[in-house]
Amino acid sequence: MNGLPLGLETHEYWIIVVIACALCAGAFFWGIRSWQRVRIIEDAPTAKIRSAHQGYIELEGHGVPMPGDPIIAPLTNQNCIWYRYIIERKETQHTSQGTRTSWKVVRTEESDHLFHLIDDTGTCVVDPDHAEVVCDDKVTWYGDTSWPQSAPLSGKADRSPLSKTPFRGKGLLGLNNADYRYTEWIILTTQPLYVIGLFQSMSPAAHYSVTDITRDLIRTWKTDPQKIAHFDKDGNGSLDQEEFDAMRKVAQTEAQMEYRERAQQPDIHIIGATEDKRPFIISVYPEHQLTKRFRIQAYASLAVFFICGSAAAWLLQAAP
Repeated sequence: MNGLPLGLETHEYWIIVVIACALCAGAFFWGIRSWQRVRIIEDAPTAKIRSAHQGYIELEGHGVPMPGDPIIAPLTNQNCIWYRYIIERKETQHTSQGTRTSWKVVRTEESDHLFHLIDDTGTCVVDPDHAEVVCDDKVTWYGDTSWPQSAPLSGKADRSPLSKTPFRGKGLLGLNNADYRYTEWIILTTQPLYVIGLFQSMSPAAHYSVTDITRDLIRTWKTDPQKIAHFDKDGNGSLDQEEFDAMRKVAQTEAQMEYRERAQQPDIHIIGATEDKRPFIISVYPEHQLTKRFRIQAYASLAVFFICGSAAAWLLQAAP
């Protein structure tokens, strides 16, 4: 007998102690983090886009794609405003104690596409880069290839893209035999959103002067044979100083007109990550539900902290 509690071997004893201490520390950190988010969200002012002040605020509305190419979720091919996916490969290890199966992440991606948040007063650009996205709606299914050959949205095996249940469809392997697992989270177009982050407004003309526009126009015209021919009065294929001065004068006139047009356009509002440690959160849940989730996380973490801390203390005290 080694005198260790529960009849544990020395290496088993220390493994359990280390795990208990690690869980205790992790639960403490996660509990503090969750509780801080509750306080930050409750203290942040809820604003309307049109009247929002510059700085750290929260907005509520619904998300829509920006004009241009649509945002397509790679695995399910769904139109959306944000997605994240994980592809995992099953790994089987044979040991003296039996067979152990685990899933290893082989590919993952999270959308960084800009999209619009719209409320009843205006439109704001959301930059999801470095965002903490709270979205539990997901779809999971299994297959035998490193990239899914089909998605759980066809034939009789249709599943809602927001289904939380494993999928087994035609042409796909079931859970017991599958080599790969595919999981994708998406936020659908027009879905209600809550966003808290750094809000900034800027004029389309604020960071682009007449000089900048003139320089860009000249740079573009110098690579355009038709523009060169227009200002090349002597037809020698190149611009002398007088001809170049004429080009620059025309470019300045056009630049002034473009600048005036930009100055008349409404401000562009954007919300994104902060430069400090305050969280940037995009949530499909409204504020009251979000704070409730973080409170539950904080209380659960506190319980784990006391349980694991007590277990670690008992093990250390009980050892000879």
